[in-house]
Amino acid sequence: MREYLRVVLCVLLLVPPGVNAGQDGHSPLLDYRFFKNLTWNIGSASSENSVDSFNRPLSFLQKKSQISIRYFKNNIIDRDAINFNSSSSQLLGVYRLGKLIPLETVVAFSVDKVLDNFTRQEAQDEVYRIGQNRESYNFALSTDVLSFLSIGLGSRLLDKNLLSSYEIKLETTPYFTTWYRAFTEQNRYVIKYQLSDDISSLDYQPFTKLHELELQVRIPGIMRARYMFNPRKSKNRGFIIYSEYFQKMIFSFAKSRLYSAGESIVFFNNRPGNEIAHNSEYSTTQYTIQYFPATKRMLNFSFSKKSWLADAQGELDSSLVPFLTSLLAVDDRSFNANLAWQEKNYLVEYKVKMSKRYSIKTSFEWLRLQPSANLVHWISPPLFNIIKFDKKTTELIIQQLDIVRINIEAGLRYKSIITSFTLGQMIPLQLKYFESEERDSYSVGAVDIKSISSRLKKNIEGYRFGFQIDYLF
Repeated sequence: MREYLRVVLCVLLLVPPGVNAGQDGHSPLLDYRFFKNLTWNIGSASSENSVDSFNRPLSFLQKKSQISIRYFKNNIIDRDAINFNSSSSQLLGVYRLGKLIPLETVVAFSVDKVLDNFTRQEAQDEVYRIGQNRESYNFALSTDVLSFLSIGLGSRLLDKNLLSSYEIKLETTPYFTTWYRAFTEQNRYVIKYQLSDDISSLDYQPFTKLHELELQVRIPGIMRARYMFNPRKSKNRGFIIYSEYFQKMIFSFAKSRLYSAGESIVFFNNRPGNEIAHNSEYSTTQYTIQYFPATKRMLNFSFSKKSWLADAQGELDSSLVPFLTSLLAVDDRSFNANLAWQEKNYLVEYKVKMSKRYSIKTSFEWLRLQPSANLVHWISPPLFNIIKFDKKTTELIIQQLDIVRINIEAGLRYKSIITSFTLGQMIPLQLKYFESEERDSYSVGAVDIKSISSRLKKNIEGYRFGFQIDYLF
């Protein structure tokens, strides 16, 4: 029962901000990219997602005509009765129409597939699954209408829904640029519970329309500053400042604070259920130093700090989901859930271009996660919501998790073909728990290095693999 409530907490509570925060997660629920960043911290890896580019169609004006294939796989946990993995694949095509029409115009398309899966087997015939499996078809058209005006249009077909986006860029002087964007994000999250041959599902498909205004001021040779905000939600804003004064060194500082609130419907076994109200606040701060000791070498130092607060309230209608009644022995239960997350990340990255054909990049990251979550659920008689019967509370007992990630990426270019391969390993250093009377199978204290080493020898997990092939023409 406790494990099931944690799964429900993860799905119903993970509510990110509704505006871009350096990453491109825009869903009112937890976007899969943000979730994988929390788990794997992919921020520095080369797994750019083309769906993000289609929300910013003008970004294709900077690309050459090309066909690209990308694939990335993360195996985060794979031991005993728990498995957590994710993968993404993409086919991307970009074509510049400069020879066909007088305007600088680019068309782009892509097919993207994302699979996230968390599985826990409680018994031989009892299995919990949570994740998403989505495939999208994307198209974009971008053009420089005038020397100072650019317009981009994008569309995405996802789960039989057609989502649209547009972007306008106005650059009246080399010192000041304005962008305005509007797009729609949709995701899908599914919990499946299997007992013998009976399968029940909880399906959540949030979508939201977003607007973003971005202003850039540049003083050539000195600095560049960008300010982004949602004109319809004044609290959602962020900025980044780059220093261009030093020839071999670039300093940058970024900060953002984002809010989100709303209500969404949960589907039980493909039938609409109750509305879930949710709120969240997300903030991030990042410092970066890039040093270029030589023409073909780059050394990057980065520190980032993120915090996230979220809460959700609603009612679970167990008449639509048989396994809720069997687990909780009640009909409908009201709930109130809260989640807090703090993350610190230190990154050292070194890249060298050994020749016109070969390049290599290595990185070392240290990540500290400090989560906190609780779920309170109860029974309230009809018309008497103040009265709470059978009130129960479950809490996350993990206090702190320290992780090290080592990553290496090799690049090869032959004529018009560019390939890159990525390998990474995530190593848990320390796991601390709160003191609790109900520890179940958990241990209190830190995980020592010897136990980590023995686990890695018996069952390699936490690895990352990916490749990318680009053909330029």
